[in-house]
Amino acid sequence: MKYIVIGLGNFGLVLSTRLTELGHEVIGIDRDMTRVEQYKDKITSTICMDTNDAHSLGMLPLDECDAVVVAIGEDFGSSVMTAAHLKHMGVTRIIGRAINDLHSTVLSAIGVVEILTPEKDSAERFANKMQLSGVVDSFQVSDKCAIIEAPVPQAYWGDTIEEVDLETRFKVKLVTVKRKIPQRNLFGQLTEAPQVLTDVSQELILMEGDSLVVFGTMKDLQRMFDWSV
Repeated sequence: MKYIVIGLGNFGLVLSTRLTELGHEVIGIDRDMTRVEQYKDKITSTICMDTNDAHSLGMLPLDECDAVVVAIGEDFGSSVMTAAHLKHMGVTRIIGRAINDLHSTVLSAIGVVEILTPEKDSAERFANKMQLSGVVDSFQVSDKCAIIEAPVPQAYWGDTIEEVDLETRFKVKLVTVKRKIPQRNLFGQLTEAPQVLTDVSQELILMEGDSLVVFGTMKDLQRMFDWSV
């Protein structure tokens, strides 16, 4: 797939390099030539451009791209102006990054449907880690519900999925289990890498080092982990 990422700050750079690593074609754009030169070997291609200029923006292969990401954060005016130009040019999929609620409101007002709030999302995920002991990662589905990944508590080691019975006991639904599988790296050294188990039966025995990926309300998730401490 082809993407244009406008703004090579921290968020835009990570997004661009990761998409490139995944095999996508990415055009990274920034008005700072130093950044463009610095990251040209990490991204498919980089261009130095002021996207406030509609004429310059129109020179990009917008019709050939699957999405244009406006990753500009701190420069509120430039972010909104760029998104407005893209909308006026008829770009089908525009993804905007917002740094606060006002920024998000303005982007929505000009017709940007997909809006990312990485700082807010990151803070919410970290809050879940602080609230629930041992949480590895989390995804907030709504104000009350979340999907979280956490190590299997010691109380569950050696129990089967059926014996633990999370759904009946805590009203928490098990999504999957991650387990560390021994494998050799490029240097032939034996290491353990976490893998998602695709076949999680009721007879699966939970082991030390496993992680549970579960869905539920924050209240039920808290109750589950309080019980297991």
